[in-house]
Amino acid sequence: KEAAMGYLKKVLSLQTDHRRANLMKAQFMIDKETTREEGMELLKKLSEGMWADDMAPMHRADAFMSRAKVRQKEHAYQEALIYLEQAAQQAPSREDILLSFANLALKMLDYKKAVLAFERIRKINARNVDAIEGVLMAKLAQGDTKGAFDDAAASVKRLPKQARLHFWYGMIAKKLLDLDLAAREFQEARKLDPSYPGPAVENILDKMSRGVYEKATDEAQKALVEVQEKSRPAIRTAMAAVMIKQRKYEQARVQLTTAIKENDNYLNAWMRLIDLMRILEEKENVEKLKLGLLKRDPKGFRSHIAKAMLEHSFGDYESAIDEYESAYNLAKDNYEILIWAGESAFANDDYGHAKTFIDQAYALRPKNPTVHVMKAKIERVTDPKLSARTLIAGIELTEEDPHLPYQLGLSYNQIGAYLEAVDAFDKAIALSPEFANAHYNKGLALKDLKRTTAAVASFRETIKLERDRADAHLQIAEI
Repeated sequence: KEAAMGYLKKVLSLQTDHRRANLMKAQFMIDKETTREEGMELLKKLSEGMWADDMAPMHRADAFMSRAKVRQKEHAYQEALIYLEQAAQQAPSREDILLSFANLALKMLDYKKAVLAFERIRKINARNVDAIEGVLMAKLAQGDTKGAFDDAAASVKRLPKQARLHFWYGMIAKKLLDLDLAAREFQEARKLDPSYPGPAVENILDKMSRGVYEKATDEAQKALVEVQEKSRPAIRTAMAAVMIKQRKYEQARVQLTTAIKENDNYLNAWMRLIDLMRILEEKENVEKLKLGLLKRDPKGFRSHIAKAMLEHSFGDYESAIDEYESAYNLAKDNYEILIWAGESAFANDDYGHAKTFIDQAYALRPKNPTVHVMKAKIERVTDPKLSARTLIAGIELTEEDPHLPYQLGLSYNQIGAYLEAVDAFDKAIALSPEFANAHYNKGLALKDLKRTTAAVASFRETIKLERDRADAHLQIAEI
């Protein structure tokens, strides 16, 4: 920059009103806070002031673009959009200007302007992937999912080697609940560009939603090596979500805290860590992390989830439900929000409300293990045999989730099928050896079978895992 400024000074010493040299000088000036406003005045003079008519349209467009850049940094988006529109008028065939304008219009939720600009780019260059991607995003934001789907299908057919297009085709298919097509498209995108994080994350979460945990973890470990360093927090967060389902809580904690250290503005990591703290009943950490997330995202759907998890942790289940509903209104079709809302309603003994949430979640993810678990818990209140059948159906879909056999054991205990209960708890323990409640309830089943020595061993294992388990100590004392 210093060398360039030296040449500019020489040019301007010979001709003070040299238009191109003044443009370059202004662009250097706006990069420094001390000379920014002076630079902006010079850009104004070049783009629409006394020198504007003598400027080549291309350079006049650059002046407007530079003004827009400054205003975007200052979050003066409406003014920036006007400058970009003026830049596009000066250079109507410049893809970079149109793309900047379209992306800012999309950010400002002006979907009509965004789509028109993206479509102009596509007329100039039908293979511009940024423009195709932008049209798909804008159509989705407007609720034109079918239009986005048709456009994505045609784009993938026309440009089959573009990983980003396969990714967006998968995202739209996922929104339309064509989950098998979505999974195929994510896999294809991943194959085309292993460094692209979006498909890797979606592959991991898709496998998680189906209870295929080991393959999901393998996918995550591979992606951590292949994606760029800046994308690792997204991979770690997805992997941690899988680990939570496996009850590998400390491993999940490590991944999430590492993700936040790598990028403390990665909101999904904050949200997952709050969920983990809620599960582990670390209320103070839930509250602390909630404040951290709200500082970074005060109005998004994750802020409502964070508030809901804190309310749930302190037993205010009705307030938690209200927050989850607010979150779902902002993030439609997010089945996990429905599951969390169902858990709060169930904890509040509001089984009708819980059933409504879980039925919605089941419609979105009928093969999800946690949906089966919650469905069975609600059914067990009135019909433990139906609950057992639901859990058996869930286990037929996946044998990797420890909560399914654990809940099956509880249902068997309730109907007096103690041998079957012991077998179910053993399967849960095999998947998660530190599952204290599985050991405890296995002990109850063994006690009812009069197998007192084995029952005492199970209760002692419970105490070994959770030293303050007064219920296990009491059971041993009774035996």
